[in-house]
Amino acid sequence: TQGSAQMSENMFISRGSKGEQFVVNIDQKVCTCGEYQLTGFPCCHVAAAMKKRNIPLETFVEAPYLLNSLKAIYAHTITPVPCNVNLEPPEPQSPPKTRGAKEKKKRKRDPTPEADQYRCSRCGKKGHTIRKCPLIIGLEQSSSVAVASAPPVDKPPFDIDGM
Repeated sequence: TQGSAQMSENMFISRGSKGEQFVVNIDQKVCTCGEYQLTGFPCCHVAAAMKKRNIPLETFVEAPYLLNSLKAIYAHTITPVPCNVNLEPPEPQSPPKTRGAKEKKKRKRDPTPEADQYRCSRCGKKGHTIRKCPLIIGLEQSSSVAVASAPPVDKPPFDIDGM
């Protein structure tokens, strides 16, 4: 806290480091920061107000925090509870199986060398696909030759007026 100012005989205003203000009432043992009410132990605002009035801080401490109370709590003998539990570390276990994505099954292939050859869907022969089929390649070459060697046509192939 930055400091405290006395409002009345038992009321003080304590200023924080960030400029905030807290009101301390010594008679009611209350501070507006709420820390004392929550913990029962004086906050820094209460300590500043107590110092201003020259009151010992111990008078503002709740009974459970006093040394006499702590001595009374631990004055009795504490006997340990008998433990019949095996304290050895457990045997390591494998982690539980988790469900993941199913593995893709691989297709069984025919081990004969003939099975590795492609079969054309156009002519049905082995060794090539439809893209490299000699029938299609032959047709494309002959059609391009036929188009290049055809004479230009002056008339349309059908009669427009006869329709």
